Amino acid sequence: MTKQTRKKYTPEYKLEAIALVRDQGFSIGEAAAHLDINHNMLRRWLKEHEAQPFSDYQGKAGMTPEQKRIRELEKQVRELQLDNDILKKASSYFAKHMR
Repeated sequence: MTKQTRKKYTPEYKLEAIALVRDQGFSIGEAAAHLDINHNMLRRWLKEHEAQPFSDYQGKAGMTPEQKRIRELEKQVRELQLDNDILKKASSYFAKHMR
């Protein structure tokens, strides 16, 4: 059994899809069929674009700079916690064997 990978769309591709609906007068269903994507996905892109235009996004899959920074900080916290755990285990090991 093969694992399916999720398709990733660039912000530029999403903007082109949105332009089909907004600028060129296609319905959501027509544009989605033309682009061979699910109409619910295109509808979600339209809602997201209304809330915050894709051109303002930075990073992966439309993350805002704040979201990207939070993700980086959470990763750093996990790494530091792992380092602390390793140091605690090492110090207890050496404390036992130094006696």
